[in-house]
Amino acid sequence: AGPQVLLAGLPDDEVDRILAKPLERPTATIASPEALRARVTVVRASGIAWVDGDLEVGVVAVGAPVHDPGGRTIAAVSAAGLAQQLTASRRIALADAVRRAARAIGDDLTASAGPLPRAVL
Repeated sequence: AGPQVLLAGLPDDEVDRILAKPLERPTATIASPEALRARVTVVRASGIAWVDGDLEVGVVAVGAPVHDPGGRTIAAVSAAGLAQQLTASRRIALADAVRRAARAIGDDLTASAGPLPRAVL
């Protein structure tokens, strides 16, 4: 989920550049540029990424962006769990906790260091 959050935080031209490269598929999940662009759209709209089985079958992960004062995504917070243990109510609670953690980290970074320079991938 964290990598999808980071991808969604990039400008469209950078997303296109990254998705132009060959994509690996560790499990039977999607790895087409079109499907990943669709996920980027969802993550941007919702502010959170959910992945199910992307790296390991049976593992679900949720991620949220850490923003700098300018609103740029500079990091991601994610958490994972076994799909069978993450009921709908637990998924909601986990997503809320990940969002709060990401917001708190962004606030702490801003308070201690100010805005961070943008890295070039």
